[in-house]
Amino acid sequence: MFSWRTKWSILRALWTKSTPYYIQFYINGVCNLKCKQCNIVETNSGIGELSIPQMRMVAENIRKIGGGIVLLTGGEPFLRRDVDQVARAFLDEGLDVRLQTAGIATLDQLQRCHDAGAKDINISLDSLDSNKQDYINSVPGSWQKAIGAISRVGEVFSQGSAICSLGCVLSRFNYREIPAILEFATEIGWHLSLVPVHIADP
Repeated sequence: MFSWRTKWSILRALWTKSTPYYIQFYINGVCNLKCKQCNIVETNSGIGELSIPQMRMVAENIRKIGGGIVLLTGGEPFLRRDVDQVARAFLDEGLDVRLQTAGIATLDQLQRCHDAGAKDINISLDSLDSNKQDYINSVPGSWQKAIGAISRVGEVFSQGSAICSLGCVLSRFNYREIPAILEFATEIGWHLSLVPVHIADP
């Protein structure tokens, strides 16, 4: 699934332990959710959005230091209307791009990202229970949006040539549900990415 360049980047990073191969890049600092386990938006609220030419400079520098995979994250990356152009800036440098959304990605946005060359997408889903997900996200209707996004991704990204995964933050709210979420992901032919919640002093 990954390009030869990314495979080489991974091998070099594992061998030398001196270069990054997986980079999280915050393309904005705003989000439509207020997740109970997240402080990223508060932390990144002062981050301004880079222009596409600036993104291209960042992408070039990531390539130069040996990066391979770039997760475009935020906030909610799909709040940027030009998210496909952001993806293209990294793809043009031969980097593999991983998209991420909590469910607001439109069919048009997904199609434009796919047409730009993106083949890896992660949809945030912390529960199969709509009420629990909405509670975790502090926004009514967030579960329904995530399920809708899964459906839209299925329309655009073919299973044979794309990496589709559910992103689940493991916390006290949902840890008992992980086997069921894994079973759901397996049934729809997706992967599951578990991220442990980070405990910190408020």
